Amino acid sequence: MTTPRRPAVSTDTPFIIDRVIDAPLDLVWRAFTDINQLGQWMAPAGMKSIGGSLDLTVGGLYHYGLQAPNGFEMWGKWTFLEIAGPANGQARLTVIVSFSDKDKGVTRAPMPGDWPLQTLSTTTLTARGNQTNLQLKWQACDATQAEQLAFNAGHASMAQGWGGTMAQLDAFLAQELANAAHGAQAALDARSITVQHVYAFSKAQVFAAFSSAESLAQWWGPEGFTITTQCFDFRVGGIWEFVMHSPATGGQPGVDFSNKILFKAIDPDTGFTHAHGDHTMTDDGHGAMFSANIRLS
Repeated sequence: MTTPRRPAVSTDTPFIIDRVIDAPLDLVWRAFTDINQLGQWMAPAGMKSIGGSLDLTVGGLYHYGLQAPNGFEMWGKWTFLEIAGPANGQARLTVIVSFSDKDKGVTRAPMPGDWPLQTLSTTTLTARGNQTNLQLKWQACDATQAEQLAFNAGHASMAQGWGGTMAQLDAFLAQELANAAHGAQAALDARSITVQHVYAFSKAQVFAAFSSAESLAQWWGPEGFTITTQCFDFRVGGIWEFVMHSPATGGQPGVDFSNKILFKAIDPDTGFTHAHGDHTMTDDGHGAMFSANIRLS
């Protein structure tokens, strides 16, 4: 596809939105470049998407229709000039924006006045940890003097319209994050095993059974196994490294199993959290086979 001509841009004051979005960069980028997601938020408040098409290539189009509660319809399109997906904490989308019709033509704005036939919109997304800074810069292009004046005079109404649209984007992304968190928790639950047991001992006594290598060697592991502790540092960030020896069976010697535990949380009142692996697990827990939460109540 032929790269479209970059139009002449006015040097007058552009319309700018600069705000922080409470969602990571990759999620915000998908919201701007996935047709199913665009249709759920990219509209003035009170209007709904009524279809469209997306060709996410330079020179391609995002063509969309919007419908007001009274049935009024209008169409718009973006022509992509630049598509720079997330890299090094930033992404950018530059498009020519115009009003359109069902046949993807370029039409005049449906409201009275001398609104420019085309405008240039540059959206820059910058990662800020788990948030994203969004800057939208919108300029009149190939505009007559009357069109430029109309564009300048429209900044207040543009701010109001985009305010509603940004609120819809915030709500959409919040729901996407909630759905992702629910899915992650469901996946974790599917891989979890829960065992509950009541002991006829005090919480302090049970805690003591976990807090020394000597105590652990008397009961940890399957029946018949023994333990040789290589190091034991019972603190948050500390390591317990040990070998479990299986008993000899059928005239065959037992097997040794290397184990390594990283203590991630320790509280005499509530319990422990640890990462568990073998000797290949690093001291920061990378390479752990599983994690365990031992709750005392």
